[in-house]
Amino acid sequence: MEACVLVCRASKPVERKGKILFINALNEVARERAQSFLKPEHQAKILEAYQDFEDRPGFAFVSTLDRVLAKDGDLSIPKYVEKVRSEGDSGGSEDLPAAWASFADGGRTFWTGMDSLVATLDGVVAAEIKDA
Repeated sequence: MEACVLVCRASKPVERKGKILFINALNEVARERAQSFLKPEHQAKILEAYQDFEDRPGFAFVSTLDRVLAKDGDLSIPKYVEKVRSEGDSGGSEDLPAAWASFADGGRTFWTGMDSLVATLDGVVAAEIKDA
């Protein structure tokens, strides 16, 4: 689940009035054991972007209120902070056979693991019934 932090200031510096800073820190989150958190280096990068209040491709974008209103007030971060494509990144347009093979391999691995889990659980349940 993604989270969003919204900072509202009553007294904004003059040069920032009428502007909104969008920061996409989705890639700045550490995920371990089904939990997500910000490491100190992630926090520092986010704070620096907030303090600098300037565009950073793929990470931060300063928008005007007019631009936001032109999008019907939509504050969805991906509408403002565009992903930066790395060299060789086709933007998700890999050929269909390669995409299907990748999908099939991932599914095969998942279902093999599930079959193993079910077999293990069946063994545990059978042993408990036998002991009962």
